[in-house]
Amino acid sequence: DNMWGSRKFLHVNEWLEIVIIVIVFIVAGQLIWAVLAGVILSGIAFIAKYARVPAIVGRPRKGDEVNTRDRPVGEVGHQSFMHIASEWIMIVHLKGYVFFSSCVSIVRQIEEKFQHEDKHQVESFRRLKFLVFDAKSLDGM
Repeated sequence: DNMWGSRKFLHVNEWLEIVIIVIVFIVAGQLIWAVLAGVILSGIAFIAKYARVPAIVGRPRKGDEVNTRDRPVGEVGHQSFMHIASEWIMIVHLKGYVFFSSCVSIVRQIEEKFQHEDKHQVESFRRLKFLVFDAKSLDGM
């Protein structure tokens, strides 16, 4: 009765996890197999939920959108560098935890940039050359 009533308070996926764990316990007759099934199901559920959380803060930035503190080559040299950096450098700000499943969205955005360059036939001297991952806000991998 308690298990059937708990379906009102839990999400369907969470309730099915509990049902599967109980079924494994009943079929196997040992608690260790039910615990193992619970650990595996919880790991899969955690990865599936976290894969939907974006690992990128905002949009990837171009090199000229980043403030630089040092200007050792003077103002003209700095302007030349910023002009080149606007096309050659992309900075991707990462946040939270990055898993294999959450890397898909990161790779997809970078692939879109390369596909855009191919589609518009961007000259080789204007193509992206450096990709920087800013892991300042990254909690773990």
